[in-house]
Order: sequence, then C-alpha cells, then structure tokens
Amino acid sequence: MDSSRIEKKIILKATQERVWSAISDSANFGAWFGVDIDDPFVAGKEASGRISPTKVDPDVARL
Repeated sequence: MDSSRIEKKIILKATQERVWSAISDSANFGAWFGVDIDDPFVAGKEASGRISPTKVDPDVARL
C-alpha cells in the first residue's frame, strides 16, 4: 500500500455518457459540482470559476 495517496471510490446513479458529459464539459461540470467555470475546458490549461449552488440536486443545493 502506498501511504502517499488517498483513494476514494464513488458509485454514481447515472449513465456513463452523463458522467462523461459532466466531467468533460465545463458548463455541465459546474451544474453538477456547484461552480461557475469561466471558460470551456481546454486540455493543458487551468480553469477558473466561482463556487455556486449545484443545479443537479435541489436538496444538496439547499445545504
């Protein structure tokens, strides 16, 4: 076991296509994870944004 790493496994109740869209498209990523990303994701470039309520789950957004 490598003690310099932390790993976590998450099971999502979503199709593979929906998850891929959520992590590869900046607008969908922001809706899922509660952040307004300034620009589209570009490989090798840093992304910036602001924390915002998630638009996917109203119960999580209230928290």
